[in-house]
Amino acid sequence: MAARRPAAEAAAVGAPRPAAVRGNDWRAIELPEPGAFAAPSPLSVVVPCFDAPQALELTLAGLEAQDYPKGRFEVIVVDDGSSPPLAVPGSTPLDVRVVRRETRGFGLSAARNAGARAAAHDILVFLDGDVIAEAGLLRAHARWHHCVADALTQGFCAYVSAAGLDAAAVRGRTGSLAELLADRPRDPPWFERHMARTGDLTSCHDDLFRAVTGHNFAIRKAFFEEAGGFDDSFDRYGGEDTEFGYRVWCRGGLLVPVREAFGWHQGRWGAGRDAKERDQDLQAAKLAELIPDPGFRRLGRGPVFAVPRHVAAVNAGGASALQLREVAERLLADPADDLAVRVEMPAGRGDWRRLRQRLGADPRLTIGPAGTALDSFPHSPFHIAIPAGVVPPWGLAPKLRAALGAAVKAEVLLPEGSRIVIARTWALHRARRAGGRAEDYGESRTVRAPRFTFSAVRLVAGHAGGARRRRGVRAAAARILAEARQLRRPAALWRVVAWLASAARWRLGERRDAAAGRSAAGEGSGR
Repeated sequence: MAARRPAAEAAAVGAPRPAAVRGNDWRAIELPEPGAFAAPSPLSVVVPCFDAPQALELTLAGLEAQDYPKGRFEVIVVDDGSSPPLAVPGSTPLDVRVVRRETRGFGLSAARNAGARAAAHDILVFLDGDVIAEAGLLRAHARWHHCVADALTQGFCAYVSAAGLDAAAVRGRTGSLAELLADRPRDPPWFERHMARTGDLTSCHDDLFRAVTGHNFAIRKAFFEEAGGFDDSFDRYGGEDTEFGYRVWCRGGLLVPVREAFGWHQGRWGAGRDAKERDQDLQAAKLAELIPDPGFRRLGRGPVFAVPRHVAAVNAGGASALQLREVAERLLADPADDLAVRVEMPAGRGDWRRLRQRLGADPRLTIGPAGTALDSFPHSPFHIAIPAGVVPPWGLAPKLRAALGAAVKAEVLLPEGSRIVIARTWALHRARRAGGRAEDYGESRTVRAPRFTFSAVRLVAGHAGGARRRRGVRAAAARILAEARQLRRPAALWRVVAWLASAARWRLGERRDAAAGRSAAGEGSGR
């Protein structure tokens, strides 16, 4: 992999660079010292708010006291359908604009997206309308985005009773907000448990995105748009920020906890908790649809999800439509896999329509040009590459994940020299954006098929001798039936039986095709 400049050097020449670190090791990024911002990057602060003018006044008072130059940031208040409409105090020295949305109800995702669209600057800081920022919050976020193009910086918030707090006291304080609020009851940031569990987000856990919360974070606008912004379909409390954080993580974004970017949420953590938890329970099915992580989705075969956990890209190569159908049906019949299949066609191969007819209309199965699986499934956490003509074993995805462990990429070497590869999607995206290969950003492993208990077999060639072909079919069937005996659920067993029937039809069709070919050859030679 080509050598890269430290982030501080990249920023010195005016160009933030993608994070080129292993895993989520944000500690490897070299930042400029806090006082090194000779000309700080301009910021857009997006403040969504609904029916809470007093809370908004305190939030704006906190922004007025920032140590970031006031001429270098704008504030976009997104009024999410308040009645009466929110008004900004006329005496504020801030550069404030109000963007109004007419739809009432919980529209926090749409409000944040509206603020991002209205933003004039490249760095977005999202601060909820009930959060009062400590004086260094904007500077703490900006240091990272001055250097790194694809980071999400997560600020921290404590929960405090703001009853009776006056905006003038926030503006006129001589010390920190912590000192001003010292005598008030409070609750610590709720996600400190995730910080402790993951070593401040530097571990190899697949669910680091759980720490992302929308009330205080920052991201560059270009990367916000690359990740797709917030999902506007969320219309209840809870989960929209976790789902956005999941997509940022899957895209190879660097998740950075920034304790210096500290704010105070107006209201104790338990205020309105029962209603919030009811909404979160109602969101569970939606999150399971969009986040293929064990903490949100039951593992194993279930309904067809919008975001599959695994994507198996089958390289069509020169394989026939019947061969590809057998591989695809084997993968899709597997009861252990939450999986989509992408058949990738090489350039110049023109039998797409015929192949589509052969493969049927299963929504989990798509066909496209070679190398497009990552673009078609950018948020499925595991991508698998399978060569043409290899029939995979039952439970392929769990076996591959076991081989992968904490690595970012694993290759399973098959006896005939081909290989099956599994890689973490975030590493593929990072390699595409920052350069190099997925394995440059974490551990890579190679496993030989016997150790992997890989039971795949090559499809029987059409020109093989009859006895040898029959032995091959019997051996393959014996292996498959042995695996089928291990299945306990009737539905899973019936899927295996259906697959076997399909395979038998293919074998018979292959024999007829071969016999017809021999007959045609005999007629052509005049015999």
